[in-house]
Amino acid sequence: MKKKLVCMMLVVTFLLTLFVGCNDSGSQVTLSAPAEGSDSTESVPEPETAVEQLTFAIIYPNIHPFFNQIGEGAEDKIAEMGINVELILQGAQNGDVFQQIQIMEDLITQGVDGIAIGPCDSEALTPYINNAIAAGISVLCFDTDAPDSDRIAYVGTDNYEAGRALGEELGKSLNGEGNVICETSILTLANLIARRKGIDDVLAEKYPGVTILQTSANGGDVTKGLSDIENMISSYPDFDALIQIDAAGEIGITAFKSRGWTKEDRVLIVFDDLDPIINGVKDGQVYCTVTQGQYNWGVSIIELLYALSQGKTVPEITDTGYVVINADNVFDRYPD
Repeated sequence: MKKKLVCMMLVVTFLLTLFVGCNDSGSQVTLSAPAEGSDSTESVPEPETAVEQLTFAIIYPNIHPFFNQIGEGAEDKIAEMGINVELILQGAQNGDVFQQIQIMEDLITQGVDGIAIGPCDSEALTPYINNAIAAGISVLCFDTDAPDSDRIAYVGTDNYEAGRALGEELGKSLNGEGNVICETSILTLANLIARRKGIDDVLAEKYPGVTILQTSANGGDVTKGLSDIENMISSYPDFDALIQIDAAGEIGITAFKSRGWTKEDRVLIVFDDLDPIINGVKDGQVYCTVTQGQYNWGVSIIELLYALSQGKTVPEITDTGYVVINADNVFDRYPD
């Protein structure tokens, strides 16, 4: 009898210990047997799902203030969407294609979730874009396309049409006749090639009296660009217009200001809307500029890369358009 009593007391003590040990936190724990035929794990609560961490990279074709607005647009969109994204912003110094290739290889090794690239040389970058896609990384092109690659989509301006717009403004400004000098940047950039073709086609079709005497390429180096322009001015002192088809219009403005020229003396037509360019339009140094809205490229890049990370389909082309800014609309569009 004593043995039975001792055994019962030991059992009670064990159960009390188990009960107290399971309730140190003060919460009540209910243990129940699973229903017949059910999975025994169903009674165990699932842990909270962690917020998804994604890594997106934007690779600029050149390190230049023009591209800063793309990063700003991307960062603002990430904040607006409230998504957990690490954003990597990198660029190739002076459009160095080998540097861009190295950046692509590094990002593939890191296993980022998405890449947006403005290729310095579309043909040279195509194999690396394809390698990234094969590794399961979503790749978009912006500014400059690589249409023969496996890239999923392109974001940016239709550069051929933007070139035609510049050519139209050039032809009208010269009343269909005059001599022109041209400054460009990186000769392998497909967007600049497309712009120049658009310009040439419009001049051939509508303004055959306008002749482009010389084109110089600065390779993304603004110091060389200014030297190029000075040399062309010396070679063709009676030129009628300077066109710049990259984003470095400020160097043309510098050359014109140093001589006291305004649009009444020589025509200057450029691309994009950096502050010196917009101020040049306002001050009368710049006849007009063709702007692209690159801030919106960054916004679209994040929207598209995030959609792809969620298994959604996206449009192959996002055409962000262009706007010609001149004395008639510059103060309305850029009041500050």
